[in-house]
Amino acid sequence: MNPSPVAVDVLRRVRLSLAAGSAEGRSDIFPGPAPFDFIFGIGTDGITPFEYRLVHKLPGEHIEVMVDRNDLSRVFGHLAPQVRAALPIPACLARWWLSVTIEMVSTADGRDVVRALARLSEAAGGGCGCGGGCSGGDTNPAGGGCRC
Repeated sequence: MNPSPVAVDVLRRVRLSLAAGSAEGRSDIFPGPAPFDFIFGIGTDGITPFEYRLVHKLPGEHIEVMVDRNDLSRVFGHLAPQVRAALPIPACLARWWLSVTIEMVSTADGRDVVRALARLSEAAGGGCGCGGGCSGGDTNPAGGGCRC
C-alpha cells in the first residue's frame, strides 16, 4: 500500500519549480524550471500571501500568481530575496505571472528548521529581511512596512 502524499503545511520542506511569463499560462520571461526550496511557515510575520496560495496543495499541483513589482515584498515576505535570486526578472517589468508547480513536500526535521531560521536571521542583517538593503528603520511613511 502506498502512503498518502504529504500536503503543503506548516514546518514542511517544500520544493517548487518556478517559471515566469508575461501572462497567465505563459513562460516567456523565464521558462524555468527554477528550483525553489523552503520550509513552509517560518517567517517572522507569519504565513505569507504566497504561502497561503500553497497551503494543503499536493505534489504535482500547479498555481499561477500575478506579481506586481511593487508588491513583491508583501506577497513573498521573507521569501522575496529567494524569489529574486531564483528568477532573473527584468527590473523594468511592472507586472508578471509566476507559474508554480509543487514538486515535493516532506516533513522537515528539526535541524532543517533551525538552519532555515538561522538563514532567515542572517538575511535580515539587522534590517527588515526584505533583501532590499534597508536598515530596518527605512519604513514607508504611508504605512505598509519597508519601502524597499
